[in-house]
Amino acid sequence: GLSELPEYQAVLVALALAGGESKGAVRRQTVANLERLLSAWDLEKQPVIIWHDPRGINLMLRSSVLPFVLELVQELVDLTSQGEAPSGADVSRPSGYRCSSVPPASRSSVGPVPPGRILGRRCVVHRVERVANLRSWHAHLSALRRLTRQGAASAALASSGAQGSSAGSHAGSVPSVLTDGRVTDRLLRALGGIGGGPLAQPAGERLLWHGTSPSAAESITSGEFKLAKAGSNLGASYGKGIYFSDNFSKSDEYARRSESGEGWRSMLLCRCALGRTLCIDGGLGEDSARSKEQLEAGIKTGSFDSIIGDRRMQRHNRYREFVVFDNTQAYPAFLVWYSRCTDVPLPAPRPCPQHHDGSTVPARPSSASMPPPLLLRPP
Repeated sequence: GLSELPEYQAVLVALALAGGESKGAVRRQTVANLERLLSAWDLEKQPVIIWHDPRGINLMLRSSVLPFVLELVQELVDLTSQGEAPSGADVSRPSGYRCSSVPPASRSSVGPVPPGRILGRRCVVHRVERVANLRSWHAHLSALRRLTRQGAASAALASSGAQGSSAGSHAGSVPSVLTDGRVTDRLLRALGGIGGGPLAQPAGERLLWHGTSPSAAESITSGEFKLAKAGSNLGASYGKGIYFSDNFSKSDEYARRSESGEGWRSMLLCRCALGRTLCIDGGLGEDSARSKEQLEAGIKTGSFDSIIGDRRMQRHNRYREFVVFDNTQAYPAFLVWYSRCTDVPLPAPRPCPQHHDGSTVPARPSSASMPPPLLLRPP
């Protein structure tokens, strides 16, 4: 095979040296690890080698999806968004997007869709990248197997009527979510290889949104979710976990704009293994600090694997939040770049003046940044 060719081994050694591994024994181990990872890479495109991942050498790749996959993501955004676009909002379609995904009832009730306007749309997807992170994917597969075994053991214990299987001693199964349905099924079927395939129903796997900043999205997709940063954005209502929602509008509250380029927002569409869930109606009440400690203790003892904060019966903020406390239970399958219809375009960079021959004129410093003049006095 390819791995037996001397040229292939020479390339692995050169890559190991490029990664800073120069000592003999360390370099041989690096070459072996790299060869093992490359043999598990099942995508046609070449990966990026990440040498300094805390988990070891890693392979990852972010690549733009085909137009029909972008349309599926846009349809999922529309189906899971709450409310309608503000009146008078004029949102341009991304290239390749068709009006066929607008619900037929909406089209028939208001007539044809005028050019450049999407009915009932708050957000427009501009680019979607599939995320292939080999170590994160293998860790997620291990979490799926573990949760599947635990779920089977809990079901067997409950059916046997053994002590401890009374009502309330075990967390419940995962309820249906807004992202369930044919759009999600088609989306994951289109994503072959790393991060693709049907959802693992025995492990309670669901496709959920995670709004974040562009810099955090870069860190998560190239590395992993970091529990140490839980709640650093807008707090942690149910403890220090990783928060998701099946409602795009809820996750959109946490998304941030890029400070350069088009100023798009970043959203992660993640495969989340929820396992046995503990559903909480509303918030935690007045003694929230103590309640959070009790919830985190329940996670550590294995009473449940995730938390669902259900606020749909409240007057405002009618949504659900899904919280996991093990970062291997979540895998970012897609990085979605989008904009709100209310986003104001970023100001264009100021052009630099040029000479007649085309050479650039250096910008003149302002008087405030110039040093004070030197006063020469006679001796």
